Amino acid sequence: MQKLFTAFILIFIFSIFTTTIFAQGVTTASLNGIVTDKENDPLPFANIIAIHVPSGVEYGVASQNNGRFTLQNIRIGGPYKLPPLLLATKHKQKKMFF
Repeated sequence: MQKLFTAFILIFIFSIFTTTIFAQGVTTASLNGIVTDKENDPLPFANIIAIHVPSGVEYGVASQNNGRFTLQNIRIGGPYKLPPLLLATKHKQKKMFF
């Protein structure tokens, strides 16, 4: 009876440690924020690019209609560089004459 109880305790302790070890397997990260203009109004559908500086890998996403964005499945660590957004507010048309 004593051996059975000891074996049960050892199996229980081993199962706790193995689930803890396997739970440490996170290999991606995420980055979120909100894009606003000078008046702090949200910018919908803006293109956001994040560059992982050590590797040069670029990640991109468009903001939602409320200006919020989430970059998922990006590399852990950093630093990340977010270049400034260039938004065209007015479209210019050129007339071409032949």
